[in-house]
Amino acid sequence: MTVQPNQSLLDVILQGCGSIQAGMQVAADNGMALSYMPAIGSEIVISAAALTIADPGTLQYIQQNGVVFGTKNLPDTAPLITEDGSEDLISEDSSSDLYPDEGSGIVSYPL
Repeated sequence: MTVQPNQSLLDVILQGCGSIQAGMQVAADNGMALSYMPAIGSEIVISAAALTIADPGTLQYIQQNGVVFGTKNLPDTAPLITEDGSEDLISEDSSSDLYPDEGSGIVSYPL
């Protein structure tokens, strides 16, 4: 599966398996921790072993309805996390009102 903006590994697992119960299998298959924030555009392998743990009913619903987890209600200027780990791909002028706690390492998105 290709990682979309603002998706964590758990978002990808939920989207690809219909359940986070397959999380440990997907993480192990990809050599990642469950808390890993993959880069946009990177590929996460959903193995046959992970799909045996999946929830077929939920997965079918997700696929039929085009559900993408982790991307709802993001501001148009949300930062992107790239392969090298850099986040701020927008100008500093436009980010000041989106990230009032930027210095503390806490990122808050307006709803």
